[in-house]
Amino acid sequence: MGEVIIGFMREGMDLVNYVLLLGKKYLWDCRRNVNKPSIAYFIQILKNKYNIEKLIPSPPKKKEKKKKKKRKKEESIFQN
Repeated sequence: MGEVIIGFMREGMDLVNYVLLLGKKYLWDCRRNVNKPSIAYFIQILKNKYNIEKLIPSPPKKKEKKKKKKRKKEESIFQN
């Protein structure tokens, strides 16, 4: 049996871990419902989750600079 990836324990890998977990959940749901996975549908799920996350209030100003930089990076990924 192959390795099971749970996540990466490196700093700055939050987005990768989040996408990895969403992908695993999507594949699990497809298997459970006997559906064929679709990359286009998964990308739509990612875009929906991203739009929901944008609505969550931001933390205090200390981390605002880091968040803006992270958000720019995420937006460049999800603009496609």
